Amino acid sequence: MNKTKLDQVFFLNDMDVVFSFMKDYAYKNQDLSEALIQHFFPDNIDLEALRAEVKNIIFSVDESGLRWGPSLDWNQIDGHLGRMMEKARYYDLEGEFDAAASIASEIIIFVGNYYTDDHVYECESFDGYDFETNNAANMLISLIEANVLDIKTIERISSDINRAYKTTTFDNGGCITDLSELISVLEGVFDSFDKHLASLDERIDNAGQAIYYRNRWLFRKVSYLLYKEKYDMAQKTIDDNFFVPELSKMRIDSQIVHGQIKEAIESLDRAISCTEDHSYVYNCHKRKCELLETIGDTQRLAEELEYLILEAHSSQYGYYRQLKRTLGQMSVNSSNRLHTVIEKLVNKKPFHSQKDIAMICAEENMIPQLAECLSWRNSFNNECYSVLAEYGKLLDSHTRQKIVERHIDNIRIDAIPTNSRKYYYIVDNMKALRESCDEGRTAVNELIKEFRAKYSRRPSMMSELNKLC
Repeated sequence: MNKTKLDQVFFLNDMDVVFSFMKDYAYKNQDLSEALIQHFFPDNIDLEALRAEVKNIIFSVDESGLRWGPSLDWNQIDGHLGRMMEKARYYDLEGEFDAAASIASEIIIFVGNYYTDDHVYECESFDGYDFETNNAANMLISLIEANVLDIKTIERISSDINRAYKTTTFDNGGCITDLSELISVLEGVFDSFDKHLASLDERIDNAGQAIYYRNRWLFRKVSYLLYKEKYDMAQKTIDDNFFVPELSKMRIDSQIVHGQIKEAIESLDRAISCTEDHSYVYNCHKRKCELLETIGDTQRLAEELEYLILEAHSSQYGYYRQLKRTLGQMSVNSSNRLHTVIEKLVNKKPFHSQKDIAMICAEENMIPQLAECLSWRNSFNNECYSVLAEYGKLLDSHTRQKIVERHIDNIRIDAIPTNSRKYYYIVDNMKALRESCDEGRTAVNELIKEFRAKYSRRPSMMSELNKLC
């Protein structure tokens, strides 16, 4: 082998090109592919080597170049930690749970050691970043509760997390990630059953009216009871607190996995009736809809689809098509029932779904409802004007004229305040309305004349209006 020449290959060529060549060659060459696999994913996994790979990230990043805040490039660090977290997920899927846990634990230590000392918190561009610590903590909780880790690995993790928790990064209640649940799960491994259960009950009581924390600790209590194989106690806790989304979902998921579809539907009905979280209630209706479809209960399926159409924030058209198919299978006047639902939907004026609703009205030839929909003011991305352009052709000229007049009145109202920042959006809306239909073109041309006379002393507006000429 000509080592000198090989060195020049790596030194004088773009590393991305070299990597691409090596990758293609490895797919074709069994010896190279096996050598790469054994080097990077050896059969005998060295946990300390994996930990060292995380630790050594600190030596492979550039300086930030910032005048204040971190001295290191934490965008690079975030990328490296993300790569290591992906490696942890790979080991988890491969059943190498101790390897996955070792990487996750070391990620938390790494951030604990360097985040505060490098003043990352002073840089607003990193607000909201947790640098994979939340994913790492959740993975560790999952692995511990699944009872798949060696006790020595858990002892090492417990030592690591306690050490990380004492750093200023994590000792303020979770500026980056709240480690309290992970610490509690680790304590549950080593404490007596009664002692740990009492500590969980105390946390639940201390949460008081803080619903999020109360629910999380109730979930942790049930998870702990299942971990300790106290199944009757776990089920009683779920029954007593079925209004907690995390707990009812746990029951429903288990029933579906075990093929208990009718029982799952009953649990969904119970969750819908006792839960105050509107988002979760909506998701329960969606799951119920899916289950009713699997057992062929068209009557109840139609009722659920009606709810979803009226309460959805998107995808009304998809639910409409499904409801139309379902009603067609029933011995009812499906057309009248469907039109009644659409009328209710239009009366709710869900502006965020204007295009879906216009499509539904057009498909059902419900012209008065279509006209009402096209008159809604929804200037987000000029959607109301693009919808008018697409579906206004189904209306007669007189109706289109009335809709255009309503949009013109809205633009007039927008133009009253002397806010130069809004002029661009006002004129952009005028342009979109002008392009939507002939009536819009005529009305906007007249409005331009009106604004030139009325707001001649607003140079910013005049400048924007000139763009329409």
